Amino acid sequence: MKIKTLIITILFASLFGCASAPEHVVTKPVAVPLVVCPAPPIVEAPRLMIDELTDQDSQNPDKIAKAYKGSVIQLKAYAEQLAKIVEQYGKTSQQYLELRKQLLQKYPELQTTNPELFN
Repeated sequence: MKIKTLIITILFASLFGCASAPEHVVTKPVAVPLVVCPAPPIVEAPRLMIDELTDQDSQNPDKIAKAYKGSVIQLKAYAEQLAKIVEQYGKTSQQYLELRKQLLQKYPELQTTNPELFN
């Protein structure tokens, strides 16, 4: 009988422990620096003039030469577009490194709390 009373007492005590009010939690917004690199622009490859030559065009060397010349011009323009994108990413990378340096100076705890962000 004493064991039953003891078990019932323990159960009631545990229920009162669970029924106690939880601590008051206050959430506050915290400004966190966020470094984002934008996605590259979509640059479609040109439809080359040489790809539009037909079997009948193989008899006309003048048309073939013009198509190759036009394709070279198209490819040069395409290469220039891609080079500009790569150049911009080089600048963005430099800006990111500078910003990373500033963040580590201002928030040194970032390196200890989130070291994977700064490798």
